[in-house]
Amino acid sequence: MSNKSLKTLKPGAYINLERGLYAYRTGAGEIHFGISYVAEGKHVREMVVLSKTLARKVLAKRRAEIAEGRYDFPVARRRPTFSEFGREYIEHAKKNKRSWARDQHTVREASRLFGTKRLDTIGTLDVQKFKTLRAGDRAPGTVNRDLAVLKHMFNVAISWGHIAVNPVRDVKQIRQQEEPMRTLSREEEVRLVQAAAPHLRPIIVVALNTGMRRGELLGLQWDQVDLRNGAITVHHTKSGQIRHIPINALARHALEVYTERQGHVFRFKGNAVADLKHSFQNAVRRARIQRCRFHDLRHTFATRLVMGGVDLPTVKELLGHSSITTTMKYAHPTPSHRRAAVEVLVVDPTSRLLADGVSEAAVVNAEVVEENGAGARNRTADLRITNALLYQLSYTSSD
Repeated sequence: MSNKSLKTLKPGAYINLERGLYAYRTGAGEIHFGISYVAEGKHVREMVVLSKTLARKVLAKRRAEIAEGRYDFPVARRRPTFSEFGREYIEHAKKNKRSWARDQHTVREASRLFGTKRLDTIGTLDVQKFKTLRAGDRAPGTVNRDLAVLKHMFNVAISWGHIAVNPVRDVKQIRQQEEPMRTLSREEEVRLVQAAAPHLRPIIVVALNTGMRRGELLGLQWDQVDLRNGAITVHHTKSGQIRHIPINALARHALEVYTERQGHVFRFKGNAVADLKHSFQNAVRRARIQRCRFHDLRHTFATRLVMGGVDLPTVKELLGHSSITTTMKYAHPTPSHRRAAVEVLVVDPTSRLLADGVSEAAVVNAEVVEENGAGARNRTADLRITNALLYQLSYTSSD
């Protein structure tokens, strides 16, 4: 069997390579090799490794053991249930994923539906049913995150040898409209801070003046804050890289109100602030601000920097983005800022000359059309526009 046949092998499919040797493509796309043989009248199949050469060696060893009477049947492994594997997976996620708590929530919700089912018996229809049930009372974004967690979880199950095919593979995510990002005005910022609960006010001010993410703010420790040198060091970032953020006067004032400077920076009744959703939305409602999420504070930070003339690479570093393309999604200029940008092109005296040339040409063209009929073309008027443009270019190049 050629390598070309292996490349066309679809996930979940087997193909016989030679007598006693076959290949299988996993749901994750990897090619695994297995062996088959007959021992004491029973047909036995074993999934071996990623190496075809090693599979051949194992097959030769099994045939020798059978011939010499030393063969022992392999002990069949018991397949775990979804709940059993879920516990294994969460322990694995705690060591490898910062978002393991979100994964734990998904596993708990999915266990309500197929927690007692064996992992290898869960199919696409089971996952589709879970998706439908969740979509009944959850936002599309929440359901899509659940599906992403399950897909990763089943991929881990494949790599650990529990299953062969990922049942989430053919379940499509829910299409969702991307919510437009919001930029707060200065007046809205003041109203929001005034309407916020006392423990929330410094968090809002620091967010607006550092661009830190919600999770970075809630996890911020005092040993990451250097008030003397005016810098915050963010360790557990989304990009995985350490980020240093300068502290401006407003952020410094918000941080200096704290007298106890150990452990978590932001606290409520002696405990670290764990959630902002309800307190922030209450502040938004009291401030009478339309459609504002906590993440919009980060967007406001980026937009204000760009509108203030800060270059995108610097904004990218402050936000902690790995790609400047992501930064550009945050930094949207306002209509007034776009209008001011095109006005930069209006410079004297050449722009005035160009405007006069265009105006004069328009008058001449109108006269020609009236005299000769529609569609007539006036080369003199075109020439005046060209001369004005050439004059502008010569004026610019001489500077």
